[in-house]
Amino acid sequence: MGDDSAPFLAVRAQPCMTPRCRRAILASCQEPLDSRDRPLADVFAAEVNFHAARRLTSLYIFENAGEGYAIDSPMFRELSQLFYDVAARSSIDAMVGVIQLSTASVAERLAIAYDIGFRRFQVALPDWLTDGEPEVMSFFADVSGDFPDCEFLHYNVGHAERQLAVVDYRRLADAAPNLGATKNASGGVDCAADLKRTVPDLQHFFGEDNYLHGECSLLTTLGVLAPALTHQYFEAGVAHYTSGSTNCIANFS
Repeated sequence: MGDDSAPFLAVRAQPCMTPRCRRAILASCQEPLDSRDRPLADVFAAEVNFHAARRLTSLYIFENAGEGYAIDSPMFRELSQLFYDVAARSSIDAMVGVIQLSTASVAERLAIAYDIGFRRFQVALPDWLTDGEPEVMSFFADVSGDFPDCEFLHYNVGHAERQLAVVDYRRLADAAPNLGATKNASGGVDCAADLKRTVPDLQHFFGEDNYLHGECSLLTTLGVLAPALTHQYFEAGVAHYTSGSTNCIANFS
C-alpha cells in the first residue's frame, strides 16, 4: 500500500454535475444490547457522543448489526427512537439502514423510522433478488417512491448474490430523484472511478481501500480508532492531494 499511485485515483466526472447530497465521512454505530436483548441506552449514547467528539457526525444504524436481520419490528422501533433522540442531542446527521427479505418489510420499517422523524435512509437489495433489471427498478420505485421527501443511499453489499453495476446506477439515478448516494466499499479503484464518471449526480461513499480524490465521500471503518488520520485522509481527497492520502493509508496499514 506504499505505492504512490494507489489507492487514490483522480477522476473528472463528465459531464460535471453537483451530487444530490453533500460530501461526508460516514460511520456506523452499533447499538449494544444486554444479555436479555434489551438496548443499553447509556452505552449507546456514549458511543454516539464518542463519535461526535471526534468530528464523526454523519452516522447510521443498520438494524442492530452490520447486516441487519437480527431484530423484530417493535425492537427496530425502539432502537430507531433511541438513535433519533441521542442524535438530536448531539447534532448528528442521522441515517437509518434497513435490510430485509421482502420489499414490504423494508417499506414497513422505513415507515416506522419516518414516523419517528428520520428523512435519510440506507437500503440494500433483498438477497432473493438475484437477476433482472425490472425487479431492481420495481424495488426502488416501491421503496423510495413512498417517501418522496426523503434521501436514499443504496448499500451495494459486497457478498450479495446481486450487486448493482455502474449501468444499473445510471438507470436508477435517472428514475429515482431521491436516490442521493451509493455505498460501495468493494470492487477496487477502477470500479469506483467508473462509477464517479458515469453517475456524477450521486454522492459515492467508498471505503478506505478504494476512496478516490475529488467529489466523493468516505465510508470509514477506522474513524473511531484513528480519527485524526481519517480526517487527514478525507481532506487530502477533497484537496486532490494524492501524496498526502497515500501517506495516510500507509499509516492505517
